[in-house]
Amino acid sequence: MTKIISKNIRTSFFLINFLITLILFVQSNTSYSKNNSDTASYKQKITTLNKLSEQFRNSDRDKSLEYAQHALKISEKNDDKKGIATSLKNIGIIYFFNGDIDIAKNYYLKSLKIFKKLNDKQGIPACYNNIGLIYQTQGEYKKAINYYNKSLKIDKENKNLNGIATGLNNIGTIYNYMGEYDKAIKYYTQSIKIYTNLNNEQEIIDCLINIGIIYKNQNLFKNALSFYKRALSLAGEKNDLYSKAVCLYNIGGINYIKNDYKSATNNFTQSLLIRETLNDKKGMALCIKAIGKIYEEQGYIDKANDLYFQSLKIYEELNDKRNIAATLTFIGNNLLIKENFTKAINYFNQSLKIASKISARPQIIDNYKLMTISYAAIRDFDNAFKYLNLYTALNDTLLAHKTLINNSNNKFSYNTIKNKQTKEDINQQEQKKSNNTLILKILLIITSVIIIILAFLLIKKLKKS
Repeated sequence: MTKIISKNIRTSFFLINFLITLILFVQSNTSYSKNNSDTASYKQKITTLNKLSEQFRNSDRDKSLEYAQHALKISEKNDDKKGIATSLKNIGIIYFFNGDIDIAKNYYLKSLKIFKKLNDKQGIPACYNNIGLIYQTQGEYKKAINYYNKSLKIDKENKNLNGIATGLNNIGTIYNYMGEYDKAIKYYTQSIKIYTNLNNEQEIIDCLINIGIIYKNQNLFKNALSFYKRALSLAGEKNDLYSKAVCLYNIGGINYIKNDYKSATNNFTQSLLIRETLNDKKGMALCIKAIGKIYEEQGYIDKANDLYFQSLKIYEELNDKRNIAATLTFIGNNLLIKENFTKAINYFNQSLKIASKISARPQIIDNYKLMTISYAAIRDFDNAFKYLNLYTALNDTLLAHKTLINNSNNKFSYNTIKNKQTKEDINQQEQKKSNNTLILKILLIITSVIIIILAFLLIKKLKKS
């Protein structure tokens, strides 16, 4: 069945490319008596080629790059500044998807310079947005948000709804990475409303995936799976291979959490094969790391670490700080399992340094927890308590964000009840909550210490036996 589908796709691509080539050949060999007809002819070619580049971006990257480069050649020949800027931007996007970040940034900056000279109110924010994505990939979240906000400001001034929705979606992703899920949901929700009104299915897919990730991070797996499947269905309809790969990877993540390793491996492998076709280096690293995680769960620690080091190499090439930090933690965790505590702490420290620099709180929390266990295992209880306290404090902050999101649907009923209470009742309740929170924190710390000590004793006992 797969071979038949692949053959049909290849046949369709061949026919489309043949027809496009034929159209362009006819256009290029048709003589026009008027100069304005010649101008319309080359402008139409540039527009068509750039649109084709966008169309093939998520299904055939080589073809997409070829169209954009052809558009650039015609634009330069006719000194069409807008055509040059648009083509440079589209070429940059392909290099970005292929993991050539520095080359992509160079194309974006060249494009931005021309758009600024033209005072192009669509091209300028599009370039700001793309540069923001580069900083996001590199874990420079403050710089990324700065560029997204610059893009958003111009799009709002010019009522460019597509641009506004894209900016909101990207800012939501930054807050998701930083563990500020309430803000992320807020931006994603605004974005998906605009895209729905515009009937922009391609961008709706991205929003559905992003909302699914938020639900997954809150352990609401049924909701997450629902959003991933809706996105996968739309991606299939549009032959959007990139989004299909993302959905398969995310569904694999849910199956992994449910301990359905067979289905998870199948999902990750399907995603990896698509990403290899697209030369999506970042996606390939994600899938390799995920398959490594399954090996780890099944007890094949050395195989898992081999795959982690493969993915780490790719992330380092891409300068993807967030995933470098996460992968270093995975390697450290495997060393912890093998009781190589000193080496494990070294990897956790490397990861923590990067995660702290980019404010990636979920990764920071993981490292605090694992360093607590590692130091307790070597009986360095001063450091164990130090990292336990850091873990508890930061984990409380993230739990508060999650609670805020979970309670958002009950906001009206909560406010109604609150208005009926007297000021004295509210103060008493707040004091009671504060006391209960303090007690819970103390109990959590005591319980955690007991668990760590028991875990250490159990490891020691198993080692002897």
